[in-house]
Parts: sequence; structure tokens; C-alpha cells
Amino acid sequence: MLDIPVLYSFRRCPYCLRAHMALKYAGLEIILREVELSDLPPEVLAVSPHATVPSLVISDDEYMDESWDIVKWAVQQHDPENWLGENNEYLQEAEMLIEINDYSFKEDLDHYKYADRYPEHPVEYYRQRCEEFLEELTELLQQNKFLIADHITIADIAIFPFI
Repeated sequence: MLDIPVLYSFRRCPYCLRAHMALKYAGLEIILREVELSDLPPEVLAVSPHATVPSLVISDDEYMDESWDIVKWAVQQHDPENWLGENNEYLQEAEMLIEINDYSFKEDLDHYKYADRYPEHPVEYYRQRCEEFLEELTELLQQNKFLIADHITIADIAIFPFI
């Protein structure tokens, strides 16, 4: 029987940072368990089909292993500064940014950081692809104080650890 949710995390993982920040923001009590990616405990393997972190075990039969799902769940539990907006008004736009961030930008960023592993293109190519998303974020910040509003939203917290 699990009384307090357990977050399995890796200290340098931006996905884990995102999940942990949202859980803290929501004021949810959790047990934080730092793991080594090369030696994931059986508890993580039991709840994460892809053997990834973050993994949040909420109860014996409820768990999540996607950081964006953890963020949304946490903020839906308690949203003291209205990160979701009235009637979740910021969620759709945040979802679009997260889609770009988590897939194309993260892949491009990894290719840039570890360009020697990806010799198909020169490092400048990967950098330029990263810059395209950063330019999009810059344009958004020219319209508002934060990415999609004049106050922090769920989009800001979800993208921040990657930048």
C-alpha cells in the first residue's frame, strides 16, 4: 500500500526536472528517488514500459512514466498561480509547443550536443535546427512576458529545463 507518491528521477534529465518542478509547484508531497539510468530498480521497470524516468507511482495501481503527463496531472491537482488558465485555456497552445520541444527540438539538441555520434551532418546543421525553435520561442517572448501569457504558464515550466 502506497501512502505517498514516489517519483523516480535522474538528476540531469530535463524531463525529470520538469516533472519534479510541477509536483513541487502543486504542493504535492512525494518521495523522490534518484536512480542511475544504467541500473534502474525493479520498481521502475514494473511501471515504465520503456524503462525510463521520470516515473511517478501514485498508488499501487496508478502510475505515469511520461513527464508531460506528470506535469498536467500535478497542475490539475492544485494550480495556485493558474498555470493552466481559466478552463485550461493555455493547455492547447502549451501542447503544441511541448510537441515541438519534446520531439524535434530535443532530437536536434542531442544531435548538436553529441554531433560526433551523428556524422550524417556537420554540427552547424544541428545547431541551426535548434536555433529555429529558439527563434520561435523568442518571437513568443516578444509578444508576452512569458511564452503564451504575461504570467508563467504550464508551457514555461515544461520547456524551461531544456533551454
